[in-house]
Amino acid sequence: MVADLPAQVAAGGPPFGNPVAAAPGAPLIDQLVAWYGRRP
Repeated sequence: MVADLPAQVAAGGPPFGNPVAAAPGAPLIDQLVAWYGRRP
């Protein structure tokens, strides 16, 4: 499984970025994605 991960994650780096802002009233899935540091 580790062989399939990006090099940064496989080396023990953080798998997620800092939280980003989600638009007010955004769908819950977009809020969750933003909380994990990804752009919805």
